Amino acid sequence: MSSLHPTFRFAVLFLLALAACAPGATPASSTPSLVPVDLAGPEMTIGSTWLYADGSLLVAVPAGIFTMGNGELKGRPENPEHPVNLSDFWIYRTKVTNAQYAYCVAMGGCTAPYGPDNPGFDDYLKANDPVVGVDYSQAADYCDFVHARLPTEAEWEKTARGTDARIHPWGETPPKCDLLNFDVCVGATTPVNSYPDGQSYYTAYDMEGNALEWVADWFQADYYLESPVDDPQGPASGRGRSVRSSAFNSGGDQIPGFTRSFSSPDTHRNNLGFRCVVEDPTYFAPFCTYPGVYGTDGIGGGPTGEQFHVTCPSYAIDQSRSCNGSTPVTIVTITGIQAWPYPYWGNFQGHCTGYPFTYTCTGDGQFKICSECSVIAQYPPQCPDEYIWDSDLHACLGSGAPGVCLPGTTPDATGQCCSFEAGTAAPTADPLVPGHQTPIYPGAGCPAGTWANYVGNQLQCIAVPVQSPFCVSANVSLLSCSQGGGGGCPPPAGGCGTNYAWDPNLCECVCDGC
Repeated sequence: MSSLHPTFRFAVLFLLALAACAPGATPASSTPSLVPVDLAGPEMTIGSTWLYADGSLLVAVPAGIFTMGNGELKGRPENPEHPVNLSDFWIYRTKVTNAQYAYCVAMGGCTAPYGPDNPGFDDYLKANDPVVGVDYSQAADYCDFVHARLPTEAEWEKTARGTDARIHPWGETPPKCDLLNFDVCVGATTPVNSYPDGQSYYTAYDMEGNALEWVADWFQADYYLESPVDDPQGPASGRGRSVRSSAFNSGGDQIPGFTRSFSSPDTHRNNLGFRCVVEDPTYFAPFCTYPGVYGTDGIGGGPTGEQFHVTCPSYAIDQSRSCNGSTPVTIVTITGIQAWPYPYWGNFQGHCTGYPFTYTCTGDGQFKICSECSVIAQYPPQCPDEYIWDSDLHACLGSGAPGVCLPGTTPDATGQCCSFEAGTAAPTADPLVPGHQTPIYPGAGCPAGTWANYVGNQLQCIAVPVQSPFCVSANVSLLSCSQGGGGGCPPPAGGCGTNYAWDPNLCECVCDGC
């Protein structure tokens, strides 16, 4: 497993945890079954969703007429207000993420984004940010890899504006930082599901903000003066491809959902990504298992049902400085220790030895120690729609008719679900990840943004952004000892900063006047 590229390893975990595609009916019995069922497919109504093979949630956009363009700008040839009648289609609820795109790269279906545009592509902390730094062909290649396509301009605008000709995806309210990522709100991309209050009429996220999006059409400024009413596909040729949405650095004037722009097809930028449209959501078979997630709706969404309880320790570090002759020694003591949990790892740059509560340090440096949190999860966790909780396997099981499997996966013995090929699943976990309760990247089997927690040998996936300080650190400094002991220590070269003063006896900066 160590030979796998980190991005690929994360993408495998991400897909194993999040993806499934053709879920079938849920049996009335509590015992899961993988007996083939007749699939009529998901219902094409407003509010319908479908968990797709790459982990995306598809949202339904039923057929019908909507108003495209804007009457206030009727004099501008690129924005006439006009009726458009579209057929049914399913569209990704979110923009395609770094993790999803990385899987396509690892399987040979895509080429990597342009590095300077997307320096976070290999960073698991950016896994759920939209992939950027891809040109038009790269975006189209990804959609083709997952048996999908880029949306047309008309499909994109209907998804964003609905059938009531709203100005913004969320309605008529002016754009602000709790609705979308734009202007000076963040200054960089954010996870694709960060703005639920800004979702569109069809519950799609980030139709405005975070990253611009490639769409399928060639751009022609006056095309919509003469385009067909039914399913317009854009002009037959052109010099630029149409671009929709807005980005983390877009101004408020770029936010209205009817705004059009274009770029050369070979353009790649740090604020330009895409999403896909799926015509046949039942094309792929489901993955065989899906980890249930405590504290969410089962697909990484908001909290539902009974929740879990997390208790983190509150440690402190005390330092006692002394001299052994001319040799300075600092004794570091960890306070706040409870019966459980004990500190389980430390990082000592100052030549500190000892365990588990008292350490002797013989050099300056940083002392850091961490512990797990206590997690009590309510039972059972949530599963995605049409998946069944299996208490013996401690997993959500998918059922469905036979179908195609994504590259890198193979049909299981029954032919009803897809398993990862030998050698691509369960790679070795990385060292501790800051902000997570236990190491989860990339081999613990939980979705991105959740913790791996074990009760006995059963895996629990916990969705909670715990802020409690279960890691504590302190700068260890020694006295300046002369022969016979005593002495003091000089202040740091950079000083102590505003509102702090140097204490030569404690050898640390203390709050002045607190």
